[in-house]
Amino acid sequence: MPDRITAEINPAARRFSCAENAWRAHESEQRHYIAKQVSDRHLADDLIQEAFLRAMVQGAKFCTLDDPRAWLFQVCRNLWVDHWRKHRHLVTLPDDFESTHTKETLPDEPLDDLLDCIEPNLHQLSANDQSIIRACDLAHKTIQQYADEQGLTLTAAKSRLLRARARLRESMVARCGVQFDEKQAVCCRSDSSCA
Repeated sequence: MPDRITAEINPAARRFSCAENAWRAHESEQRHYIAKQVSDRHLADDLIQEAFLRAMVQGAKFCTLDDPRAWLFQVCRNLWVDHWRKHRHLVTLPDDFESTHTKETLPDEPLDDLLDCIEPNLHQLSANDQSIIRACDLAHKTIQQYADEQGLTLTAAKSRLLRARARLRESMVARCGVQFDEKQAVCCRSDSSCA
């Protein structure tokens, strides 16, 4: 009852209540996620504080989010990535690096030849299969991140990814003639067209 009275008296309180409620519900998850990414407790606290501030800045718009938990995870991830990019250690390459390391000296990548085969075969899969392959294999999300966003356990997400990869592989073998070497790595394809 006091919260309702406060919201009626103070419209600003109503504007921020969605963000505060979501934050209370998911703060420990966010803190745990950030703590796994960075080893510095103070940095983790700073990133968590910044995520909370960004939620508060959304104000009433935060109430319209379909999945506040996923939004908070994305903000935390973006903050961590931004921090990592700003503070990573770069190695200076010699001026002649490009001329001494041309593409001709590097081995051909068989996977480059599969780019035109992946997308048509991906469209043949179910929506769940497409979603997890696009997220984990093409967008390089971790399986844990995907599991968190989808409300799955890590084990369930791993199983889903393995099954989706197997179905994509079967499709690529059948439709594009993809072949594998003795180590089960892609070596070549017998068909240059993928229908």
